[in-house]
Amino acid sequence: MVRIYAEKTKQTTIALVQAGSFIVAIAEASGIHERTIRKWPAAEKERGPLTAARPGPKPPPPEGAEQHLYGWVVGRQLVGRPVGRSDIIQKAWEVALLCSGKSIREGWYKRLKERFSSLTRRAAQSIAVKRNCIVSADLTTLFNTLAKLVNELKLDHTRLFNMDETAFQMQLTSKKVVAIRGSSKVWTTDPTANFHLTVVACGNAAGFVVSPAFILPGKTVSSQLMANCVAPGAAVTTSPLGFMNMELFEEWLHFVSRSVPASIPRPLVLILDG
Repeated sequence: MVRIYAEKTKQTTIALVQAGSFIVAIAEASGIHERTIRKWPAAEKERGPLTAARPGPKPPPPEGAEQHLYGWVVGRQLVGRPVGRSDIIQKAWEVALLCSGKSIREGWYKRLKERFSSLTRRAAQSIAVKRNCIVSADLTTLFNTLAKLVNELKLDHTRLFNMDETAFQMQLTSKKVVAIRGSSKVWTTDPTANFHLTVVACGNAAGFVVSPAFILPGKTVSSQLMANCVAPGAAVTTSPLGFMNMELFEEWLHFVSRSVPASIPRPLVLILDG
């Protein structure tokens, strides 16, 4: 049976040999075979410190590849394309086959998480792609433009309007992915959406709300559709796919102009996305 010696025992024995102690005396005092004692100083000189190694051949992927895999996992998380356990194992399997011709086993993933303890299993929040394309330069331009308009036109809160269109769609679900432990940015973009109805809403900073507008997919809509609508003055129209388009937007601007009381001075500032 092969005996396994602690790192401290090896270093103490090597120090005694280097200090000039007789190997026979060291063997008698420690119970370590003389041949083993003779090997340790030579092995340390050739390969460096004698650290305990995992028995058997080194498992794939090759040395250094795991660090790149870790960077790949982090990079995918940062761009909104996080990966799960199966994705990581598949990527490591491809790397191992390419570099060493050997495949990895289930135990490798467990050891990977031990070596990179910052990786953990998280639930990724699903958000639309467009909601994540805003950069700091866009926000700077927006606020600088607003500040310029406020000064030039002497705007107050009654003349600042915000408009948004919201489409009813299938509910997005989260999924389990592997991400950095403690990170607040765990999300995944959802490229697919199935829109059925668009609601256009608008209001100013003083609390005045323009009546909503509804956009349905198709060519025609019944005049009786709004009979039971509880929002006074609401409008309904259609577009081929139920989205806002240029023609509808121009019509909607006239609708807003008619809806905003004449007591509110013009021009009005309308903030919108898209």
